[in-house]
Amino acid sequence: IIAWNMPIIPLVFLSSALVSGYGLSLILTVTDAKGSDQSMLFFGLISLFFNLLIWLVYLWQSSSTDIYSTTKKLRQLSSLTLTIGMGQIIPFFLLLLLLLQRPTIDPLFLSLTTVLCGILLLIGNFSQKIGIIISAGYFKALKLKC
Repeated sequence: IIAWNMPIIPLVFLSSALVSGYGLSLILTVTDAKGSDQSMLFFGLISLFFNLLIWLVYLWQSSSTDIYSTTKKLRQLSSLTLTIGMGQIIPFFLLLLLLLQRPTIDPLFLSLTTVLCGILLLIGNFSQKIGIIISAGYFKALKLKC
C-alpha cells in the first residue's frame, strides 16, 4: 500500500492510538462526579496537538509523487472537515474550555461536553484510519528485476 510507505506512519498510528484511547477514557469516566482532572485535560490537549501536527505532516510532506497523489482524497475539504475539524480542532477547544473554566462549569454541562469531546475524538480518529486504509489504500504492482 503506497500510502503506508512513509517513515512517519508509525507516529501517525501511535498518536492516533493515544488520542483514541483518551477519547474512550473521556466517555468511560464521565460517570465519575469529578470527571477528568487537570493533568488529564492537559494530556489530552498535548496529545491532540501532536496528533494534528503529525497528521498534517503525513498529508503534505511527501518526497514521492506516488504517495502525494494517493493521499489526495485525504486533503479534500470533506475529509479535512471530518478528521481535522470535528476530530481535532473542536475537541481541542472543548478541552481547553474544560481546563480553563472547570470550577465554574455546571456539572451537567461538564458531563455532556466531556462525552461530546470523547465521541468527536473517536469519530475523527476513526476517519483518519479509514482514510489511510481505504481512501489512500492504493496498491502498486511490484516490479521485479531478473
